[in-house]
Amino acid sequence: MRSKKKIIITTFIGAIMLLAGCHSAGTDQEQKDNKKSDSETVEIEDIDWNVGEGIIDGDRHIVMNYVNNSKLDIVYFGLDYTEKEGITEEEKQKFYSDIEKKFNLSDDDMIKIKEETIGMNTSVERLVKEGDEVSNVPCHYFSGIYYLKDKAHLELMQPDIATIEFVSNGRLYTEYYDFKSQKYSLESDSEEAVQWTEKEIGTEIDKPEAEVIKVTLDLDDYLCFDVYGVSESQFEEYIDLCKERGYTKDADKDEDSYDAERDDGYSVSIDYDQTDCIMDVSVSK
Repeated sequence: MRSKKKIIITTFIGAIMLLAGCHSAGTDQEQKDNKKSDSETVEIEDIDWNVGEGIIDGDRHIVMNYVNNSKLDIVYFGLDYTEKEGITEEEKQKFYSDIEKKFNLSDDDMIKIKEETIGMNTSVERLVKEGDEVSNVPCHYFSGIYYLKDKAHLELMQPDIATIEFVSNGRLYTEYYDFKSQKYSLESDSEEAVQWTEKEIGTEIDKPEAEVIKVTLDLDDYLCFDVYGVSESQFEEYIDLCKERGYTKDADKDEDSYDAERDDGYSVSIDYDQTDCIMDVSVSK
């Protein structure tokens, strides 16, 4: 849930419009108590999280930090904030004036923005084991990707929905926590934590040894998958496995990627996210 940031104003507006849709995601979910016992889930109390000021690349940002105090591995943790109850019209107008100047928004842009509630979003997609910590995750206005840096703006917002994806008994579950109602809901569908294709193309590359593998594209001639919890040494070892498979033709390698072809027409592309320890692999013909 990466990557990973400059965009045009229309993208910012579109991202804002997504916010309401994100908050309605729980309508088709079943209550957690109907699906799993408390010992097999992650409670919001199991996540020691905070949002406040932090420094990223020498610049002050509003950031999210958390520690996984649960017994389960967390794959994704996200927070949606919404407009705080009781803020004054004067506070709202100052907020709108600030972002209009900051992002050089037009009058039409501001009309659309004012139709939405004030809010922000932050999330991190990374395999986080029991006791591990994640720090300095940037926050963004609404559900877009403009960085939130003003603490005064954060003080106009309050937590709304938390999204937690975790591993339990070899499966991936996604759970939502509503801060207002203090209730949980669990998505009715779960997925295998370690996924792989049944197509022939899956025999043309090694299946990594990992706790979480997500297949993102599964076609006869194109396979893409993300591997979570990969160290730099494991990334290098996987490149070596690809080389042993013959993926050495027209090879192009740098510190976080490897691309190469094979004589029979197959090609492989590997990208490594050093921050979130995710290896993105594709093989095609």
